[in-house]
Amino acid sequence: MKSAKQHLQAARKLIARPEAWTRGTYGRGPDRKAARIGTDEISCWCLIGAIKAVDPDNSEEAMEWLRLTLRYEYGDFISISHFNDTHSHQEILAALDRAIEATN
Repeated sequence: MKSAKQHLQAARKLIARPEAWTRGTYGRGPDRKAARIGTDEISCWCLIGAIKAVDPDNSEEAMEWLRLTLRYEYGDFISISHFNDTHSHQEILAALDRAIEATN
């Protein structure tokens, strides 16, 4: 099982390229239609989808580090999905970087 830091790093790697990131659904296939996590047809992920794609059964600790990071910076009213859907790709990666750093 990956540590929270390793989990977040792996999720960041999945969405490092702008074309590998999406909004509005956990993942999309090459045709850009919504696709289920855990299938081979995913070509881009949202922030939650990327974290779940790394290890769907052991993602809660990584999600909690990200939640804490977002709450610290944006307050209690922002969820991971809302953050993903209302912020830029660059801001998503920066938030992941801060969450990774916080796990130290």
